[in-house]
Amino acid sequence: MMDNLDNCLDNNDCDVRIEQQLRIKIGEAKNLMPRNGSNGSSGLRDCYCVISLDREQIYRTCSTVERTNNPFFGEEFQFEIPRRFRNLAIYLYDRERSVNNKDKVMGKVSIKRDDLSKYHNKESWFPIIPVDPDSEVQGKIHLDIKLDQCFKPGAHQTQPKVAVRVIDCNDLGVINGCCDPYVIVSLYNGPIRQEAKRTKIKKKTVNPHFDEILYFDIPIRGQNHDRNSVRSLNNVNIINNNSLELRISVMHDGNGMFGSAFLGEVKIPLNDIDLSGHNAWYLLQPRDTGRTDDRTATELGSLRLKIHYTSSTAYILGELVSNKVDAAQPLVKIFMHYKKIIPLIKVLAEAEISKVT
Repeated sequence: MMDNLDNCLDNNDCDVRIEQQLRIKIGEAKNLMPRNGSNGSSGLRDCYCVISLDREQIYRTCSTVERTNNPFFGEEFQFEIPRRFRNLAIYLYDRERSVNNKDKVMGKVSIKRDDLSKYHNKESWFPIIPVDPDSEVQGKIHLDIKLDQCFKPGAHQTQPKVAVRVIDCNDLGVINGCCDPYVIVSLYNGPIRQEAKRTKIKKKTVNPHFDEILYFDIPIRGQNHDRNSVRSLNNVNIINNNSLELRISVMHDGNGMFGSAFLGEVKIPLNDIDLSGHNAWYLLQPRDTGRTDDRTATELGSLRLKIHYTSSTAYILGELVSNKVDAAQPLVKIFMHYKKIIPLIKVLAEAEISKVT
């Protein structure tokens, strides 16, 4: 069922319009980690929750529950989802009592969309897990990489270069309701960055089309950069062949004090690809920071949620729900979208009249 939904959402020409609805009741949290590790009154938190789809904030709880590590929220949210998404996340924040400080995120509950059906219409306790902004990535990037050669001005020899064509990206994350992406391509020789270049910024899109080519000089053994040596670069002539690596980072151009935000990266060792021509899509990966979070989910507490997620045609037809009003609303919207609501009402009216005459 989810595979069919994915196919429909990915296909702009799909004839079937899928209605996705999500209803979440945020009940309570328990056993939150005390502030600053203190067990006294100074360790109590002022808590609120934020609901996000992927990295886009949708709602937050209306109230902040003050001075407790076991806050009760008791708030319910219901909304339609106009786009595909991968993850539902509920973040728990501790409001800073100082005006000049930013509220601190304590942790989150993260559920993949494909797993939502497991919790449909059930009340469950979910472990709160640590939040690492560099690990919250999504989307993919389309690259074309090949070896090129350019003549040096005033010389009778060529300089080998790797041409990295950044074509486009799909399904990037949204940062604070916006996505203004650009791409940084860097050439590394082991841990040392040899050169870095970046694309232009694309405004307000999670599916940017760049189609820009960035060139990087390739060091080779010896001084004779003739045509034969260039052709053999994919074998033994590149200096430290095994250590040359392209790192492609996708960034969001943020404004103000927060600056650019990380959206994901790809690392491509040149020794692993065919430099005569390599064209491929890459899934964006989290940034490797070397940091580890030793806190466990048990230490961070847990959150009680009740989730009602619907996206299938069975739901639209009211076959899997007891409340037919819930099924009628998206069904009416579908008929209105295709301007068929009047014929539908006419048929239903005729059917009802036929029962009483």
